[in-house]
Amino acid sequence: MQRIVLLLVFISAFVASVAAEPDKIYNPNIKTVQLYQAGNQMSYPVININAANAMQLEFDELGDEINNYYYTYQLCNADWQPVDLSTFDYIRGFTQNRINTYRVSSIALTKYIHYSASLPERNCMPIKTGNYLLKVFTNGDTSELVFTKRFLVTDNSASVGAQLLQAFNPQFFRTHHKIQFTIDQSKLNIVNVQQQIKVVVMQNWRWDNAISKSQPTFIKGNILEYSGDNEFIFPAGKEYRWADLRSFRFQSDRIARVDKLTRPWTVDIMMDNEKNNQRYI
Repeated sequence: MQRIVLLLVFISAFVASVAAEPDKIYNPNIKTVQLYQAGNQMSYPVININAANAMQLEFDELGDEINNYYYTYQLCNADWQPVDLSTFDYIRGFTQNRINTYRVSSIALTKYIHYSASLPERNCMPIKTGNYLLKVFTNGDTSELVFTKRFLVTDNSASVGAQLLQAFNPQFFRTHHKIQFTIDQSKLNIVNVQQQIKVVVMQNWRWDNAISKSQPTFIKGNILEYSGDNEFIFPAGKEYRWADLRSFRFQSDRIARVDKLTRPWTVDIMMDNEKNNQRYI
C-alpha cells in the first residue's frame, strides 16, 4: 500500500525572478542524484533550522575525469520561485562551497566518479525556514548549473494532526485513499488564512502528484480543518516492481534480455500487469 508521507505548510513570500527548475539534471552524465536525511537513505531532506550536517548528498558522474563541483542554496516561496532577498539574508557564511569528497570507480564495467557531501556545512548554513533549492554547478560559475534538488528547512511552529482514511467517493472506494488533517495556527501570526497558508500533501516524497490547497474546509478558532470528501485523494496501488539484477551470468527473475554490446549494458525488464484497478490491503 502506498503511503501518504508528508504534509507541508507554507507562509507566503514575494517573488523576485524565475527560479531554476526544481529536481532537474542538466548534465546527462550525472546519475543517481540523492539528497536525504543523514543516516536514512529512504527519507526526504527535511531538516530543522540551524541543524548542521543533517543531510547527505550523493551523485555519480559517468567517465573518469574529476571535476570541480560547487553548491549553493536558493530560498523559494511556496510555488518554488526565488524570494526577493539577498543570499546574505538567508545564508550564514559562504554563499557557495566546493564538494571535496569523491571516489573513483574500481570494479564497475562503466567508469564513474562518485561525489558526496554532508550538508549543511557550518560555514554555509541556511538561517531562515522555508523551501530551498540545492544548486550544484561547475568551476564556481552558477550559470554552469549541473542539477537542482529540493529540501525543506522547518522550525515546527504549527502542529498537524492527520488521519489516513478510505475514500468516501464510491468511485475511489477500493482503489484510493484520502487524508484529512487539522493545523493548529495559534503560534503563527496569520492575518488572512486564505492568502498566507498553503498546504501541500505528498505521497512517497513525490512532487509530480502532490496536492495543494489554500482554503481550509472549516476554521474553528485557531484550528484549520481540511476534511472535504473529494480532497487529498491518492491512488493506492502498489508502486514498486521487482527486478533481480544481482547477476548477469543468467537471465534472472523479471529480466527479459540483457544487451552486453552497449556501454553501459542495457537491461530490458518484462512488461508487468496494470495495477490501477486492483484492490489493496
